[in-house]
Amino acid sequence: MPAYSFNERFVPMVVDGSKRQTIRAFRLRQVPRIGQKAHLFFGMRTKNCRKLVENSPEIKDVKLILITAFQEVILFNAPLEIREEIRTSYKKISPFILKKIVPEYVYLLNEEKWKLAFDDGFRYTGNREWDKPCLEDWELMIKYWTKTQSLPFLGEIIYW
Repeated sequence: MPAYSFNERFVPMVVDGSKRQTIRAFRLRQVPRIGQKAHLFFGMRTKNCRKLVENSPEIKDVKLILITAFQEVILFNAPLEIREEIRTSYKKISPFILKKIVPEYVYLLNEEKWKLAFDDGFRYTGNREWDKPCLEDWELMIKYWTKTQSLPFLGEIIYW
C-alpha cells in the first residue's frame, strides 16, 4: 500500500484532481507498482493527518526520473525488476551507466519540462492562462527542488 504525504501547497491540486503525479526519492520498503492504490495524505505522522481523496486512485505508471545539476530532465521507462535493482544501488550509478541499464529514455525539451512542473503542482500565479504551462512553473519547481533535494536527483515519478 503506497502512501504519499503532500506539502500543504499541493493539497488543493491533489483534492481537485489536477495533480495526478508525484516525484519521490526511492523508498527502502515501498516499491510503487502499476495497479496498486495510491493513498494520498496531508500531514502523515502528525495529529493533523488526513486523507485527501476518499477513493484512492490506481497507479497508472511509474518511471525513473533524473534531474541533473544542469536542469536537464531524463525519464527512463524501466520495468519493475530494474527499478528494484537500481533502488538498492542508485547512489553508485552514474547517468551514463543508467542509460546502459535502461536503454529506453527520453530527454525532456523546455516545453515538456514546463508541463512536468505544471502537472506536478508548480503553478506560477502571475498574469497567465491557467491551463497552459510556462517557464515560470519550471523555475518555481527548480527553486523548490534545490531547497529540498540535492541535484543530481534520481528517483521515481508516479502517475495516478
